[in-house]
Amino acid sequence: GVESGSQRVLEHIIHKRLKLETVEKVADLCKKNKIPVGAFLVIGFPGETKKEISQTINYGLYLSRKYQVDISGALIATPLLGTELYNICRQDNLLVKDTTPQNYYNATGKEGEGMIRTKDFTPAELKKMNRKFITRAYMLILWRALTNRKKMQKLWRNIGSFLKAVLYSKRLIGIN
Repeated sequence: GVESGSQRVLEHIIHKRLKLETVEKVADLCKKNKIPVGAFLVIGFPGETKKEISQTINYGLYLSRKYQVDISGALIATPLLGTELYNICRQDNLLVKDTTPQNYYNATGKEGEGMIRTKDFTPAELKKMNRKFITRAYMLILWRALTNRKKMQKLWRNIGSFLKAVLYSKRLIGIN
């Protein structure tokens, strides 16, 4: 649960007592001991700037490149009812969508539809930044797989198993 690549955002916006140096130490230990690790990132908090959002994205890519941390993009900050984030968004009139179950469902997915607009960003800008982040993160994962012999062998075995399952299921239901 790294959440942000900006120490200011961690400390002053989401009030998380986590040092980014600690994240790197843990990631390094995991890499040295061949322990798979992933990081959870969030963008779009009220008070966060575009520069800090970019810092988070770049920090995630850095962790992926240097320590092989699995990063597959970020989630968009979602003001869930009863949370401090929700109260801030209501108080400062930052919500651009009603807090309905459907809007929450759309907001919390991998390519979420943000519900918050500030003077620094819109939901559409967050989505665009995150799509680029997701693409870059998956390219890093693919590159690591392509340059790792064991991962390539596993990938081909998985593809083979998938194709066998598809062919077998077609035979079961009578499709040629």
